[in-house]
Amino acid sequence: MAIGFSKLLHELGHAYTAARYGCRVPVMGLAFMAMLPMPYTDVSDAWRLSSKQQRLAIGAAGMITEIALAIIATFAWNFLPDGPVRSAAFLLSSSTWLITLSVNLSPLMRFDGYYLLSDAWGIENLQARAFAIARWRLRCWLFADNQEPPEILPKATMSKMVVYSYITWLYRLIVFTGLALLVYHFFFKLLGIVLFAVEIVWFIAKPIIAEFKQWRLLAKQAIPLKHPKLIVLSVIFIVVGLITPWHDTVYLPAILRAERHTTLYPPQPARIAQVLVTPGQRVTQGQLLFKLESPKLEDDIFA
Repeated sequence: MAIGFSKLLHELGHAYTAARYGCRVPVMGLAFMAMLPMPYTDVSDAWRLSSKQQRLAIGAAGMITEIALAIIATFAWNFLPDGPVRSAAFLLSSSTWLITLSVNLSPLMRFDGYYLLSDAWGIENLQARAFAIARWRLRCWLFADNQEPPEILPKATMSKMVVYSYITWLYRLIVFTGLALLVYHFFFKLLGIVLFAVEIVWFIAKPIIAEFKQWRLLAKQAIPLKHPKLIVLSVIFIVVGLITPWHDTVYLPAILRAERHTTLYPPQPARIAQVLVTPGQRVTQGQLLFKLESPKLEDDIFA
């Protein structure tokens, strides 16, 4: 409830700021991410604004709203008496801080941080254009350098877009793999396996296969590889890394007990007062093993 409340205010922050600068907000609703509902606001009309400061204000409005909410909740948590209201204030402040800094501020996914970075760099549709340039740079490194770039930009701009793309790809590989494991463990096994396969195939395998198809087309055009030995060594290294176990020991919780054992239950609730045998000792039929005490039974007898 704390996260849902903070996210609702987050989206209202975007909507009211966009309306403040004369933009139209046509849609607000819920989208599902990793089977969890997430609110969203359509503020795409902000691209019509000529002022970069206004666009940045709209993009940052949600995070600013959440930070203001976190400050108020933290202030309330310090002064409220112990109880459910104080606990709710703590959850609201902590979840708001963490999610704002770790998720919304990150430019590696298409959240607020991404649009802020896109506005700051002055590059519309940043991810699609950066990914295209990064793929072109990778193909130039693998094959001949005479391939036409997807667009002509200053060298410094293209370099930072390439670095951004590679960091984003690595980040998405980790995130999507984690999401696949999450949905696998969250649902029952059959559905978990299906959702795991969908996550891996759609978000990880599909882009890689599409790029391999482009490499195959280049190979068919008799364009030679520039670093064949290094490429072969890299493939071998990746394959060996994937098939080599990270750990040679598996740790599992277990209880060591005899192959044949008997569980004894006293006829009345009781506690062990004395143990009359030692581990490994041989016992005979009828031998006394334990002395038990039952306060309830004693009370019933003397009553």
